Amino acid sequence: MRLTTKAAKFFAALLFGGAMGATALWLMPTALAEKSSPSLRRAPSTPQAFDSPVAASRIRRTAKVSPTTVSLPLASGERPTRYHSLPSGAEIEPETASGGHGTLAVINGTDRDAVVRLYDASTLATVRWFFVPAGGTVRKERIPEGTYLLAYTQGLDWIESHDCFRWRPSYSEFGSELHYTEQQTGEGIRYRTVSITLNAVVGGNVSAGQITREDFLRGHQHRTFQP
Repeated sequence: MRLTTKAAKFFAALLFGGAMGATALWLMPTALAEKSSPSLRRAPSTPQAFDSPVAASRIRRTAKVSPTTVSLPLASGERPTRYHSLPSGAEIEPETASGGHGTLAVINGTDRDAVVRLYDASTLATVRWFFVPAGGTVRKERIPEGTYLLAYTQGLDWIESHDCFRWRPSYSEFGSELHYTEQQTGEGIRYRTVSITLNAVVGGNVSAGQITREDFLRGHQHRTFQP
């Protein structure tokens, strides 16, 4: 299979886990074209090994900005050697739903940082919004039952006030709904675990197409952490 700039194939595994054990259904998403833009800031964090995600840390926000109407401070140029990155798994905004047993693992095998948004397919409300550094893996738990969509942006030099990357930002959405269900059995609760890999692989069968910044942020309410 030939990979192109606009549609590289990605790999995702959908697992059903819990007290009943696990069965796997393999899905393969796609990629998105990269756009040019850039700048620099401080040194990036050390990439995390795929099998050792770092505990998430909370990020506080002070300014409220309308992310879809601001003039984005993007620039063009070569890959920066110093830029603003966040800790692996950092919650960019607080979780809005928890208490379930579902889990989501995102593996970023690319050389660009990523910010992942998991949101409700009906209300568009953001459920998880977190940072996955280049070469890192992040696992989120306590996802309640529901039907969700997953979108993500990739680039370098994260601008917290604008919810975007300064260098080569791209936006994509996973081409399939994620259905989280739970079932009580005699042996415990049967629940779903979803694992998605962002790096390109051959043989994908489910695409994650390129979207606009506006699509990425649709329905999202910009919130801040309380002291």
